[in-house]
Amino acid sequence: MLTTDFGNTPAIPGAPSYIWFIPSKKVFATIRFNHSVQGKVNLDHYLNGFLQNKSPYRVENAEGEVVGYSSTGETAGNSGSLHAKFEAYGRKNEELETELLTNIRKITKIIKRETLIYTVDDDRSVFERVFSGLLNNTPSFTQERTINHEMQFSPTEAELKQIIKNFGELGPDTFINNAGFVYKDGRKIMLTGVNVSFSHQFNISRAENQLISAETLLAAITNERTDLLRSLDTPAFEVEQA
Repeated sequence: MLTTDFGNTPAIPGAPSYIWFIPSKKVFATIRFNHSVQGKVNLDHYLNGFLQNKSPYRVENAEGEVVGYSSTGETAGNSGSLHAKFEAYGRKNEELETELLTNIRKITKIIKRETLIYTVDDDRSVFERVFSGLLNNTPSFTQERTINHEMQFSPTEAELKQIIKNFGELGPDTFINNAGFVYKDGRKIMLTGVNVSFSHQFNISRAENQLISAETLLAAITNERTDLLRSLDTPAFEVEQA
């Protein structure tokens, strides 16, 4: 039990998460404000906990212990070897993965584009490496600069999937602008489309230490549903020709 600053208002200490489920699109979106967290990992734990311990798919023995799972909740031949699990992936991952896995033997290089700021120590060392041997003194920059990293690399299937997954989960504040792979014929398959994170202004009032009610947030979302869903129609990836 913890003491909170909410007075007599019932509250759970911690940061809230707001998640919008869109059954018609078979997707969900996490909506993050300054006072909240994305909550994807906790959502996975919550839904998996329900599936494993409370869902109607559980098969129990006489003592009430869960010994397997089936679509009906009744013992079946393979129910002991089945496990309930919730998994969610970036919206564009499936189409992108199919393209890259089909052509995995054609991949010869990896590309990473990132934004650098000269006043940041780690970034400044990158600037110094770029100009080393070319200029006696590294120029100083007052504005951000984009740098391209391109390196010979032939990923395994596991490495390829992990790169796509991690890129798709990057937030809007990431320093990574884009990433991708180069085929033998010079074509570049960039991962831009897999990331559908963006900022949006909602017309919602919230007092300090108050949560946004589900009804208020849903009303704001419904008002601007078309704009919010438009990003799902962008291509899953972009192709840059040699």
